[in-house]
Amino acid sequence: MSAAGEVTKNGGDPTLDRPKSLMGKHMPLWRPACFRTITGREQKAIKPLGGKMKKRESGFTLIELLIVIAIIGILAAIAIPNLLNAVQRGKQKRSMSDMRAMATAVEAYAVDNNNYPAASCPGGTFTNGTYAALTTASFSNLTPTYIAQVPVTDGWGNFFYYALSSDAQAYAIRSNGRNGAVGSVNCGTTTNFNDDIIYSNGTFVQWPEGTQN
Repeated sequence: MSAAGEVTKNGGDPTLDRPKSLMGKHMPLWRPACFRTITGREQKAIKPLGGKMKKRESGFTLIELLIVIAIIGILAAIAIPNLLNAVQRGKQKRSMSDMRAMATAVEAYAVDNNNYPAASCPGGTFTNGTYAALTTASFSNLTPTYIAQVPVTDGWGNFFYYALSSDAQAYAIRSNGRNGAVGSVNCGTTTNFNDDIIYSNGTFVQWPEGTQN
């Protein structure tokens, strides 16, 4: 029995019955339930998480999909007409460039021969001022001296038309536009893809300009 009157198992010293902490100090006789003795050391017990964590389901709602579809539709409605218009403008410009190239060769021929050439092969009949559609065999008298290859079709794939005056002193090259049909000749600028493009005696007399329909 100790001086305080307490009976212990270790010679009267109650502190000897208490477990020691990691720092060597005596722990109280009571221990919280969250501590567990493992290989002589006090470790805090880790309680496993109860249950499983729920994963957030990914995906789009119907409203989100409808909004995206609506935005794509608006952009397409704006972009597609502009794209189609640009394609037609490109064909117009290509036709004008090819007509100018052909006319340059025709005029170079006139400088050497003092008259404009007929579109038909040498020895063929003249067109007598009437427009005639070119063919792949047209202007063989221009190649290869005046031009490597005569462009006989316009930007839409239609054959150009060529007219020559009866005295072979005037000529005209004509594209019938997008629809390939002969249109009216008004001279000056046009605003429709179907309007004809006409090049005569070294200059355009009817050509597209501005917004086209």
